[in-house]
Amino acid sequence: MTEHRGPLRLAAATVATIAASAALAAGVSASAPPDSSAPADLSGVEILLTNDDGVQAEGAGLAALRERLCAAGADVVTVAPWSQQSGTSASITFGATFAVATPDGATDACADAPSGGTFYGVCLSDTACVADSESATPSDAVALGLHAVVPELGWDGGPDVVLVGINDGGNEGLNVPLSGTIGAATWADIYGAPTIALSAKGDPTPESLADNGDWAAGLVAALIAADALPDGYVLSVNFPDPENGAPTGVEWTALSDVTWGGTLYERDGDVFATSYGECSYDACGFPAEGSDDFALQNGAVSVSPIVVDRTVGVDIDTTRAEAVVESLAP
Repeated sequence: MTEHRGPLRLAAATVATIAASAALAAGVSASAPPDSSAPADLSGVEILLTNDDGVQAEGAGLAALRERLCAAGADVVTVAPWSQQSGTSASITFGATFAVATPDGATDACADAPSGGTFYGVCLSDTACVADSESATPSDAVALGLHAVVPELGWDGGPDVVLVGINDGGNEGLNVPLSGTIGAATWADIYGAPTIALSAKGDPTPESLADNGDWAAGLVAALIAADALPDGYVLSVNFPDPENGAPTGVEWTALSDVTWGGTLYERDGDVFATSYGECSYDACGFPAEGSDDFALQNGAVSVSPIVVDRTVGVDIDTTRAEAVVESLAP
């Protein structure tokens, strides 16, 4: 199991990184660092990047985040599913043979990084990945990245942080148990890596994804500067729908436990047709203030700490990360 690095190399954050964090705290928008002349500085930070949308066209959020992290100076290694794997939760493929390939159209945005911008899609095959190859799951991809790809690069102790996303769609509230994004993040946390999941509600655009990527880079820089990377839990970030304008702020939230819609079933003999409609579950209702759904409905970026240990009453200290997130609010 990879050990948490704590303050070792990360504590050597540059003055520029700390200045970028201060700029975020003073900014008027939560969508991106407000001062473009002082972007986040992630120089020398080693990041393993994955997602659940795959490395093909559906993975636009992954590509945007990769470019923005590399622009901030990070050394980014990308190991992600070959194709769309939304809703696969934390599933692992046992007894599998994996192949890796760089997807068509991958940019060279990270080519100058020490790792050379390694960018792998992972398929289930004992030969080369082809267009219709069966995909590995998000959890397969992050496990392969942590236990096979990253060690080949000589990253002592593993990556400084694992980022999962940016997912096309929100991963808040009752979506969390189903999410391949959160599933991959969960396994990275189990393996001992500080982990942040990133998701974008609604219909993210290239412009909003670039802004989200810049904001994520600033968040990582701020957490590093405060020695507050998540330890023993996952930070789940959800960006609000860009159709409603720029985010109104950022909030530290709990997961919502209600829904206003659900899956409906219509029977025809031995066949059941499904559709999405009015809520028919016991968990029907509207989200409470302080929840991720409530924040997103009000246009704010939601940041929630998620723990793997499902024991009732588990106590994990998130105070340092919460303080960093709250400092980013305008």
